[in-house]
Amino acid sequence: IADITFKLDDNQEVTFPGTNTASDKSLTVDNPFVHTVDDARRVVSNVMSQYGGRKFTVRSRGNPVSETGDIDTVATAFGTTISARRYKHQLKLVDGVMRNLPSYLIQTDTDKRYDHKVVLTGAGNWKAPTGVTEIYVQLVGGGDGADGGEGGAWLHEDDYSPKPGKAGKGGRVFIATLSINSGQSFAYSCGKGGKGGAGGAHATFGNPPKDDQQPGEPGTAGTATTFGAYSSANGKSYPAGITDVETGKYYAADGTDGKAQVDNPKTASSGEPNTGNAGSGGDSGANGYFTITRYPGMNDYNIKALPSDGASGGDGADGVIIIKYNNP
Repeated sequence: IADITFKLDDNQEVTFPGTNTASDKSLTVDNPFVHTVDDARRVVSNVMSQYGGRKFTVRSRGNPVSETGDIDTVATAFGTTISARRYKHQLKLVDGVMRNLPSYLIQTDTDKRYDHKVVLTGAGNWKAPTGVTEIYVQLVGGGDGADGGEGGAWLHEDDYSPKPGKAGKGGRVFIATLSINSGQSFAYSCGKGGKGGAGGAHATFGNPPKDDQQPGEPGTAGTATTFGAYSSANGKSYPAGITDVETGKYYAADGTDGKAQVDNPKTASSGEPNTGNAGSGGDSGANGYFTITRYPGMNDYNIKALPSDGASGGDGADGVIIIKYNNP
């Protein structure tokens, strides 16, 4: 499947990548026990366990009480065992005797299924081990830098809310299972994260105070990650990112928008290095306030509170490549 969309509380939706972003099939989950994005992150790998992955055919009868959807443990001819979900089985009676009793099993496209995982950063060449002819790849592009927040204004009796910076978008994600040659080499380059935009300056004080507060500057976009002929640019965006089911770490997630009217705001947070996560938007500055004392022929403007500059947006993180494969 290409992706999985969870319906959350308050009519919100969040989408996670599936087992192959090039697939034309998608899945929607509407479960009353999945309320938040964190809830969805915790259950997405369990949902994916029924889609994609390696398929096995078992010719013998196996456990007669097993039904489709059950997890079977099978001893192989190589002295090992596998666990996989039964998605289909058949039964044929010949003269009252059960014959031709294949079961069809599938293993999930998650970390648990693979013997090895390689994480690539920066740029270079990666050579597949001898004998490996299939790899599962996740290409995560660089995250976008976020916008800076607007500077505060000078106010007397009017009202104005400086605009906080918008969050950046996480890097695009391309996921696929690739058939390769034994020992094949791939040139790769992880995308660069975008830069956060500068915060805007607050309005200047004068006689009268000026209405010249500056908007925050926009962040720049991250660049694509490439692996041989494959590119994250051909993938999709997932606001909640993708989750590593073993470590709980997430990649390619959007940042968070800045807050409005913050006293002396600090530079917004950047994406964690080498995750493709985006920067968060800069907070806007607080407004300043003044009073007016009116005299014949002139006004006296008195400062009551100083405005503050807007904060810079956070930088996007560089992209990453995650490769998984099994022993030959």
